[in-house]
Amino acid sequence: MEIEKMKLELSHLVESSVVNESVLMKLAPEGRFVPKETELWDYKQEFSPGKSAYLKLVKYVAGFYNTFGGYIVFGVEEIEKDQVFECCGIQSGNIDVQKLRRMVAQICGRAIDVSYCEFDVDLGSGDIRLGLLHIPKRPTDLHSVAMASDGHGEDGKLVFSKNSTFMRRLDECVRAETQYDFMFLMGSRDLGRDGPRRRRAKYIVNNLPSRSFICQNFVGRSEILQQLWAWLGDDLESVKVLAGEGGKGKTSIAYEFAALIAGSGNSEFDQVIWLTAKRKQFKARLNDYLENPSLNFSDYHSFLKTLCNAVGGMAEGEMEDAPPEYLKRQAREALNIIPTLLIVDDVDSTVPEDQKRILETVRAISNSGSKVLVTTRANITYSQDISISVPGLFGEEYSELVDQLAQRLEMKQFSAKDKGKLQLSSEGSPLYTESIFRLCKLGYGLGQALSDWKGGQGEAVRDAALRREIEALTIESRKVIFLLTIVGSCSISEIRDFLDLERTQVDDCITELGSLFLLQEAPIIENEPRYEVGRSISSLIQSHGEAFLPNQSRFEREIRERANAFELNRKGTKREEVAKAISQCNSLVREKNFDDADRTIKSILRRSKYARNPDLLLMLGKVSYFNPSAIPADAKRKFFDAFHAGQRKELLFDLWYETEKLDNSVAGAMEVCDYAIRDGKYTTTLWYRRAAESRLELSSTVSGFNRFVTLLVEAHENISRALRFSPVNYREELKDMSKEIVDSLWRRSEAHHEYEIAFRTLDNAVQAGDIRSSNFTRMGQALGNLRRQGENDLKVLEAIMKRRLDDLHEQGRSDLVGEIEDILSGIAQ
Repeated sequence: MEIEKMKLELSHLVESSVVNESVLMKLAPEGRFVPKETELWDYKQEFSPGKSAYLKLVKYVAGFYNTFGGYIVFGVEEIEKDQVFECCGIQSGNIDVQKLRRMVAQICGRAIDVSYCEFDVDLGSGDIRLGLLHIPKRPTDLHSVAMASDGHGEDGKLVFSKNSTFMRRLDECVRAETQYDFMFLMGSRDLGRDGPRRRRAKYIVNNLPSRSFICQNFVGRSEILQQLWAWLGDDLESVKVLAGEGGKGKTSIAYEFAALIAGSGNSEFDQVIWLTAKRKQFKARLNDYLENPSLNFSDYHSFLKTLCNAVGGMAEGEMEDAPPEYLKRQAREALNIIPTLLIVDDVDSTVPEDQKRILETVRAISNSGSKVLVTTRANITYSQDISISVPGLFGEEYSELVDQLAQRLEMKQFSAKDKGKLQLSSEGSPLYTESIFRLCKLGYGLGQALSDWKGGQGEAVRDAALRREIEALTIESRKVIFLLTIVGSCSISEIRDFLDLERTQVDDCITELGSLFLLQEAPIIENEPRYEVGRSISSLIQSHGEAFLPNQSRFEREIRERANAFELNRKGTKREEVAKAISQCNSLVREKNFDDADRTIKSILRRSKYARNPDLLLMLGKVSYFNPSAIPADAKRKFFDAFHAGQRKELLFDLWYETEKLDNSVAGAMEVCDYAIRDGKYTTTLWYRRAAESRLELSSTVSGFNRFVTLLVEAHENISRALRFSPVNYREELKDMSKEIVDSLWRRSEAHHEYEIAFRTLDNAVQAGDIRSSNFTRMGQALGNLRRQGENDLKVLEAIMKRRLDDLHEQGRSDLVGEIEDILSGIAQ
């Protein structure tokens, strides 16, 4: 079995678009399929129609098409891995080739003429139905296809991600990621006797600066390079913008991509032109700037002249008095004639108005044959569809950066834990990381290096990366960013609360700060964006004090006072996350945006570690309480959940009590009062009074005497306790309530002839200070009625009566004693 010979034969069949049984005979020359899959063919056991299956097939089609083309045979099962493949057959008609073609065109942005046929083949054991899918090879004059969108199957799993470019490598369909992968795809993709080989197509003229000045060692950025590679194949968009905060590596990415194209012999471009406005480059290893030897332009007019000279060969004399429109037309004509990849680096080094004019110009002069890649810190013109945001490195890419720096500087390798500390402090910025390494190389331990770098030692590099953007901010935007520096993340509603700004003003600030990449999004819910600033920006702002914001000290003091009021200054990661959600929720409630407030809390509660958080559950109830469209029962249920989760704040009992009252549930209100007193330990006048009022109101609705008495006795006890804690000016009102309770008890007891209960209730009232003569009179009447009912053993009650009279004697109330004795004497007769 000569695999390489078979590959050459299959390659000819692919290029000839052969789709018949001869292909199957080639793959199964002796009645058995060749026990190997290669760049040109693949076996599949079956095809089960479904979204996931079709998406996987689209990925395979793209991979074969980008590489050599090829065949997929359906109905072949792998019995032993890479050893035995046997026919198992397929069910007829499972693959809808028209559907497949439509999906390929939609996802890959290009129609690929795939063909599919089914054959009944006898390989020695009778006819078996097999399917054969032919994928043509991509023409050399067309760019490779990439996925235009994410592909999620019916189960939600990601089959492929947007901008991914797939290729065939041996028996696998893989994503192109390495420089070799891209250079291979740019070439003719010849399949020689010894396997895949690439033939250089041509030399591409370029004026790229020295790699050592831009970026000596380039690391990672596979996702961004994927996007740029996919962009080359997009005939609808000729401009791409790399935008992001200073120090994150925009220029390095642009350079690496340009160098890849320049060194590839790519047939799409005849030249690669590099233009930059960067006057000087900050070198972290020196902690200082170096002048840029290849400065090309400094404003809009110098940009046009340099551009025309670079792409069109116009001499300085020809451009001396030429108007801008003439130069733009000349540049456009040159780019139409000569396919060019133009890099315009560091546009934000010019003034804002020139930045806009430059970006508008490159959009006007570019075309499907010539592409323009722009780098800028300020994305003031283009949408997110055209702009690629450049974040810091993270994960394995950041780990690789640290390893390379350590090796280059001849330092020991860092542990995973130390790499995590470096990434957190540097925010993944290659420039910042190298700046910290400079301190380590000087003999600092990592802990000391990080500490000093956050202070004065890192100020120079932070100035280099960020100062230009910050100095351009309006006063309102400076206040927003300083607010975020002090309190951490805030939603738009919270920013309005803190700074007393209108919504439109906040929106303008967010737009300005976002265009300069000075904000990071930290949303809790999609509908209410949340923002924060990075550590480096925070350090830079705080180090410049009044120069950054006039009256900064006073502003900071006011913000901290409000932050304390809004409960944002909490310690601990978990408490901070909960506090942010609660603060955002409170702001949304104040704006009467109850739906987003509810979503804010629920989004945090969905995390298992917060599922029973009592503060969040309380807030959930609070949202329902203030929402006029919510029913009280919903809020009551949520307050009950918060209580059982351990919530004991008085706010819970206050809102819960008011909700029960709103729902006309007197019994519920009484129960909440008991919870507040017993479990919340709120033994105050307020809660005892509320408990008494609830019992008094409930007593008027019950028919049973025993229940009525129980409620009023408990109400009287509540009032008695309330009197112990009440201020002087509040006691008379409570005493009046107490009298009302006693009077009600007497009337109902007398009506039911329950005189002993009445007597003891009156006695409790007297002991509590209700020494009205009417109470003593009623006590005497109760004794007299008990005698008339035939009660003989009244010595205990008579002794109580005598003791109360003695108490009055001791209190110096002789006049009252005499009056009562006369009344009792009359009752006894």
